[in-house]
Order: sequence, then structure tokens, then C-alpha cells
Amino acid sequence: MAAASAAYNELGVEVKLYDPRSGVIGNRRFSLYHRFAGVPMSTYLGCGMTASGPGADNYRITMSLVTTILPSGSGSTVQTALEAKGEDPSSSQGLSSCLTTGLLEQRINALIATKAAQ
Repeated sequence: MAAASAAYNELGVEVKLYDPRSGVIGNRRFSLYHRFAGVPMSTYLGCGMTASGPGADNYRITMSLVTTILPSGSGSTVQTALEAKGEDPSSSQGLSSCLTTGLLEQRINALIATKAAQ
């Protein structure tokens, strides 16, 4: 759990959900614009296209990012789930669902593994 907390901190995600008994850590609701952890939001999410490019890079993105760490043999199994919705600030269309590319979940899981090994 300490490695997961350090990984979230490195990515700039405030941990608001922390339950060592169930092995769950994360944040169920936070919003970002344009970039996440130093890269364009579209690296991690597909939210359609706008006239000026990928929606994920132009919308306000509200997301839930939660990692579950469970004992497995002599180690642990780490699973990260990302859910997101985008809102075009120049439109009144409301929220639209975004699809994950899977890259953020992979990045978090790799960071946790690296930090756990230190």
C-alpha cells in the first residue's frame, strides 16, 4: 500500500480512498484539463474528436482511478481501474463517456512494482 501511495503521489493524484484491509487505494472523483502526469490526456483516454483535436485534450475530464492490491502467493496482484467522462467547456452537451487506452493503468502498476522493490 505504501508503494501504491507513493505511485499516486508521483503522478499528482490525491489519495482520498485508502483501505489497507481491502487493499484499495485511489481517488473516485477528480478533474483535470489537457494533461495528466506530464503527458496529453489523450495518451490515456479516448473521448472522441473535436474541431481542434482529441476531445480528451480539450475537455474537462472527471475520473475515478482506483487500485486494488491483493495477496497472491509470495507477492501481490495489482489491478488498476480508470473510469472517465469528458465535458466540453464550450458546449452545453453535458458529460460524455471516455474510453481508457490502458496505458495509465499500466503506468501505475509499473510504478507500484518499482516502488515496492526499493
